[in-house]
Amino acid sequence: MDLSIIVCTHNRAQLLLQTLESLRAVAWETGLEAEILVVANACSDRTTEMLASLAVQWPAEALALRWLEEPRAGKSFALNAAIQATHSSMLCFIDDDQIVTRDYLLALADVMTREPCFGIYCGWMHPAWDGSEPPWVHVRGEYMIPVRPFPEYDLGEREMEVVAGMKNPSGGNIAVRREVFAAIDGFSTKLGPVGHNLMGGEDAEFIDRARAAGIRILYSPRMRQYHLLEHERMKTLYMMKKSYLRSYSSVSVREHEGIALSILRKLLSHLWHILSSLDGRRRFYWLMRFAATMGELRGQFQPKRN
Repeated sequence: MDLSIIVCTHNRAQLLLQTLESLRAVAWETGLEAEILVVANACSDRTTEMLASLAVQWPAEALALRWLEEPRAGKSFALNAAIQATHSSMLCFIDDDQIVTRDYLLALADVMTREPCFGIYCGWMHPAWDGSEPPWVHVRGEYMIPVRPFPEYDLGEREMEVVAGMKNPSGGNIAVRREVFAAIDGFSTKLGPVGHNLMGGEDAEFIDRARAAGIRILYSPRMRQYHLLEHERMKTLYMMKKSYLRSYSSVSVREHEGIALSILRKLLSHLWHILSSLDGRRRFYWLMRFAATMGELRGQFQPKRN
């Protein structure tokens, strides 16, 4: 069994280093041939210098580390470059601001072996909360915001198939068999973030396309990751921008016709809730809903992207 761990990065050398250190510490079975491939996507900071130094210093007993540059700005370009630059039977995608637990690869190798009928595997992911985060990130129930500052994925403590209608995993939380790319190609370069612009959609579109082709997805809670905290992501303006852009990305890949009157009604309703809310949690929730609906409105003006 052979595996390539793909990490795409853009100008986040310090976060990337933490991700790589967590991968260097993982345990893996003797029969698992694995490597780490970092794709430096249009980087202008010290990322490439750090990678060149790490490649020399990387201990022989750790996973093999190599890297390449992709000058075309856009995460999807970097992802597709990685697919082309590897020949492993399994590709595992991890974002440059996430860390894995020590038994992550053992869990992945186990589930790949036991459940060969699945083409995509995903795992459990939570932010690495440390008490410095604002209270609204922990709100659940009625006023839990749908777009989170960091990816969260938790379907419980037992393995299960991820079927249509369930929440899709994020692009930094999937391992994909090589034959999936042969069947449906790679990631759409019309979608996804460019730099740090908060756009998305390339992962959801890929997973939806895979499911439509009959490729099955399995969730394994033993594959555990934590998302590193960036305090900028927990500010109100950042969250409004993210809600707006993620909603826009989602709408722009679906079929739509004209400006729906219902969207305008939603905007007015959200605005009323914002102005009339005395409870801070409630007001924050409706601010996020308002921003997301504005993104939905903008998406109505765009031709379908795929």
